[in-house]
Amino acid sequence: MEMNKEYKSFLYSYHFANGLRITAGIALPAIILSYVSLLQAGIFASLGALCISITDNPGPIHHRRNGMLISMLINSLVTIITGFSLDNPVWLGIFILIACFVFSMAGVYGARANAIGVSALIILIINLNHHEEATQVLYNALWILAGSAWYMLLSLAIHVFRPYRLTQQALGDLIITTADYLRTRAEFYQKEVNYTETYGRMMALQSVLLQKQNLVRELLFKGRKISRESTIESKTLLLIYLDVTELFERLSASFQDYETLHHYFPEEIIFEKFRSTILSLANEMEEIGLAVLSGTTTEEKDQLPAAVTETASFLEAYSKQYRTTENEQGFHSFELILQSIKDIQARLHTLHLYTKYDKSSSRQFRLRKEFDQAVPRQHYNLDILRNSLTLRSNIFRHALRVSIATGIGYCISFFFPFGHSYWILLTIIVILKPAYSLSRKRNVDRLAGTIAGVFLGILILYFVKNKTALFIIMLFLMTGTYSLLRTKYMWSVLLMTPYILVVFHLLNLKDFQSVMMDRVIDTAIGSIIAFAANLLLFPYWSHNFIKKYLLQFLEKSQLYFEQSARFLWQQDLAETTFQRSRKEAFTALANLSDAFTQMLTEPKRKRLHVNQYQEMVVLAHMLSSHIATLAYFSRSIPEGFTIPDFQEKITPINAQFKTSIHCLSNAAQASNLHTIPAINTTPPKEKVQHLSNQSASQSTAGLLKPISEQFDLIKNITTDMVKICRQIA
Repeated sequence: MEMNKEYKSFLYSYHFANGLRITAGIALPAIILSYVSLLQAGIFASLGALCISITDNPGPIHHRRNGMLISMLINSLVTIITGFSLDNPVWLGIFILIACFVFSMAGVYGARANAIGVSALIILIINLNHHEEATQVLYNALWILAGSAWYMLLSLAIHVFRPYRLTQQALGDLIITTADYLRTRAEFYQKEVNYTETYGRMMALQSVLLQKQNLVRELLFKGRKISRESTIESKTLLLIYLDVTELFERLSASFQDYETLHHYFPEEIIFEKFRSTILSLANEMEEIGLAVLSGTTTEEKDQLPAAVTETASFLEAYSKQYRTTENEQGFHSFELILQSIKDIQARLHTLHLYTKYDKSSSRQFRLRKEFDQAVPRQHYNLDILRNSLTLRSNIFRHALRVSIATGIGYCISFFFPFGHSYWILLTIIVILKPAYSLSRKRNVDRLAGTIAGVFLGILILYFVKNKTALFIIMLFLMTGTYSLLRTKYMWSVLLMTPYILVVFHLLNLKDFQSVMMDRVIDTAIGSIIAFAANLLLFPYWSHNFIKKYLLQFLEKSQLYFEQSARFLWQQDLAETTFQRSRKEAFTALANLSDAFTQMLTEPKRKRLHVNQYQEMVVLAHMLSSHIATLAYFSRSIPEGFTIPDFQEKITPINAQFKTSIHCLSNAAQASNLHTIPAINTTPPKEKVQHLSNQSASQSTAGLLKPISEQFDLIKNITTDMVKICRQIA
C-alpha cells in the first residue's frame, strides 16, 4: 500500500513531469536533425535544451520565461567565447577562472539566478571538448540558441494548455510533505525514542516544508494570475493553500516536551493510542495530497472521525482512573494534543470537499488584497552584489572556491589525454556547494552513482544488442535521470552514467568502452579536488554563522510572541501583520535547524558548542509551539473581552528575550550580564480566576487558564535560553 502511494506520488509529481519534458526537449532535436544528416547540429541543439532546462525551476511563469531568455543569450555568448579561446590554453584558463567566479556569484540573487550561472558553466565546460573552426563555432552557438528556444517554447506551451497543473503539483507535494512531518512527529509517541535522530528528521522536514510553502505562495501570489482570477479552480487552490498553512500552524502548536511526557506515564497504552490516531491523520492527509497532486477527487472515510472520537473517550476514561496531582500537567498536555487532533481532523474534512472543486465551496471566498504583500520580492540591484564581495559572505567564499578548484582541475587535465578536462571540471562544478555538508553528500553520491552506473551500463550493453531496444532503454534512463536529479541525486547519477554510455554506443564510437573507465577516473579526480577545496579553500563552518541564525530566531520569535499576545487586548489586529510575524519566526527556526544539521555533518573539531546548540534548537521548537498555542487561544477570545492583567506575564518574557539577544550580540560583556529579576506571577493567576467568575461566557472562561499556563511555559523556556546563550557567549 505504501509503495503504491509512493509510486502514485512520483508519477503525478512535478519532478516526473519535468523529467518527461526534459527528455522530450533533449531527444527530439537530435533525433529529427539526425534524419536530415545534421547529427552534430542536433547534438548542440540538444545541449542547448539540456542547459536551459536547468533554469526552468518551478515558479511564476514570467519568472521562468525571463530566466530562460537570459540563460539563452548568456549560453550562446559563452559558447562563442569558449570556442574562440580553445586554441590558446592560457586565455582559456583565465576565462574559466573569471567565468567560474562571476557565474558562482550569481547565487546572491537567489536560486533562479544561481541556476542561470550553473547552466552557463556547464555549457562552457562541455564545449571544452569541441575544437572547431571560427565559422563552426558560430554555427554551434546558433544551434545551442535554437535548442534553447525549442525547449522554452515547449515548456511555455505546456503551461498555456494546463495553467494550474504546476500549482496543483506543488500544493499536493506540500500536503504530502506535511503528512510526512506529522508521521515523523508520531515517532515521539513510541516506547523507545531516539530523540536526537527524530528531532533531526523533524527539523529537516520542517525546513523542506517552509521551502515548499514559499514555492506555493510564489505560484499563487507572485504571478498574480491565479490570485486575480475568479474561476473555481483558482479559488479552490487558494483555499487549499490557506487551510494547509493554518493546519501546519496547528501542528506546530501541538508540539510538547515528549521526553517529560514519557516520564509522567511509564505505561505505553496512552502513547500508542495517540500515535495510532496521529498516523491515521497522516494517512488521510497523504490521500488528500495525492488527490490534489493528480487533480482527482477524494472521499472522507468513516474510520478517521471514529478513531478521533474513540481517542477522546479513551483519554477521558484514562484520566478518571489515573489522574493525580503529580501527572496533572501530563494530562493537560494530552488534552491540548487532543484539541489539535480534532482541529486537524476538521480541516481534513474541509480539504476533502475542496478536492471536488465544487463551486459552492468557494462561492463566498474573497481574497484580501494584502495577502500577497507577505511574498518576498527578489531585488537585483548592484548594491547586493557589491555588499557580498567580502570574505564574510558565504557566496563570495564559494565563488572563490569554485574558481580556484576548477583552475586546479584544468591544470591537472593537461597530464591526461584530450577529452578528460571537461568531465573533471564538470564533476567539480556539480559537486561544489556553498555548504560543506551538501558538497560532501554530493561527492559521495556522484562517486558511488558513477561506479554503480558503469556496472549497470556494462550489463545493458552486454545483454542488449538490438539498437532499437537500446534506444528505448536510453529514453527510460534519460527520464529517470532528469526526474530524480533534484530529489535523489545518487540515483540520478546511477541512471545518467549508463544513459551516456548507451549514447556513445549508439553513435558508433569505437572507444566507448574506454569511456567507461575514463568517466570513473575523471569523477574520482574531480571528487578529490572538490573535497580538498571544501576543507582547505576559505571554509565557512557552521559555528561561524549559526549564532547569527540564533539571533534572528530570538528577534523574530519575540515579535511573534508580542503579536500573539496582542490579540488578548487588540482583537482587530491585522491578520496579515500576524501572519507575517509567524512566517518570519518559522523561517528563522528553519534556518537555525538547517545550520545545526549542517554542523552535525562537519568535522568534530569544528562543532563548537554543539551540545548547547542542540539544546537551543529543541527549546526553539518548543517555544514556537507554545507561542502558536498562545496565539490559537488568544484569537479565540471574543471581541470586547480584554485581559490587561496578562501584561505582568508579558513583561518578564520580553525581558528574557532581550537578555538572550543582548548576550549573543555582546559576547565580550556576557559574563557581566545578570538575569532580569522575575516578576511574581501568582497575582495574575488569582486575577484570572476572578475574571473567569465574572465572565458570562463559559467557553471564554475556560480559555483563560490555558492562556496563563502558556505564558508560564514560555517564560520557563526563555529563562533556559538565557542560560544557554550565556554559555555560548
